[in-house]
Amino acid sequence: MYLPKHAEETRPDVLHSLIQAHPFATLATLGAAGIVVNHLPFMLDRAAGESGARQSGVAGFVGYGRRGGDFSRAGIVYFAELVSEQA
Repeated sequence: MYLPKHAEETRPDVLHSLIQAHPFATLATLGAAGIVVNHLPFMLDRAAGESGARQSGVAGFVGYGRRGGDFSRAGIVYFAELVSEQA
């Protein structure tokens, strides 16, 4: 994924703060049926090394597997601040 330098954020403390403030993320994995996307809450363990560890659980994992989800392959987790416009 292309990310311009001016939009890049690599400071662990800033990234950790974003994850803790907005723990609901999008998980995308590549499985036999193609890309499978789910929205999941994540917890951050800051003490687990320099990058920390993100942990989540998938309810009904068997169903996730039937839809082609595969956690053994590479995936991406996307955290973002939700912004809503006030009228």
